[in-house]
Amino acid sequence: MSVKKKFFFLFLTLAITLLIGVMGNINKTIVYADSRKIEHWTMADNVAEVIEELDYLSLNSDDIIEPDKNTKITSGLTINIIRVKKEECTVLESIPYEVQHKEDGNLTAGQKKIIRKGKNGILAKTFLFTSYNGIGKSKKLIKEEIIKEPTTEVIVLGTKKTVQRAGKNLDYKAVLTMKSTAYTHTGSRTATGVVPKRGIVAVDPKVIPLGSKLYIDGYGFAVAQDIGGSIKGHRIDLFMDTKTEALKWGVR
Repeated sequence: MSVKKKFFFLFLTLAITLLIGVMGNINKTIVYADSRKIEHWTMADNVAEVIEELDYLSLNSDDIIEPDKNTKITSGLTINIIRVKKEECTVLESIPYEVQHKEDGNLTAGQKKIIRKGKNGILAKTFLFTSYNGIGKSKKLIKEEIIKEPTTEVIVLGTKKTVQRAGKNLDYKAVLTMKSTAYTHTGSRTATGVVPKRGIVAVDPKVIPLGSKLYIDGYGFAVAQDIGGSIKGHRIDLFMDTKTEALKWGVR
């Protein structure tokens, strides 16, 4: 064999040995990112170097890499890149107003008057929403700010227990606003057994106890001495001497 042939075979042997040595350091990794599976052959020592080689993936500072960047590369190693997105969102909520009551001796007891309407306030809540690969992961309240303070509603309540009716000062326990109707003779006695006459009225005993003395504007003095099947709640039925009077009264 000539010297040239010997030199050629020696060079070929060294080249194959060198190539085999180099090929022995190449590992196949599988990278999952952005809904893709990437098979990547690499001579990198750790995960961080693989990510540098795949610079087209453009990672953000919040993105998560699994396993850790310092993990040594082995053949078939799976690397997951989790895209982390953080967004702030502000939500407006209503702040219920409070109600304040005050007494007023110029108003009759049981009466009330709104002197200032209440208004709800507005509260701005800012949340930080975090998602992993487009799927919601967490919601965190990071700031609250009152945009508009609520306005307290002010209601005055009457405390005056004396009124003047029919030229007299009357002391009373309560003032009631009721729906009134009228009735006349039916040939029957009242529920308390007395013969009906003007000044006798039918009530719901749960609202006005039988025997209570009343003064009804437009009707006059009365006593609760009757009941009726349809007289429930804040309803009152006034006795009239004639049907004509009853029809004239109607519903008030």
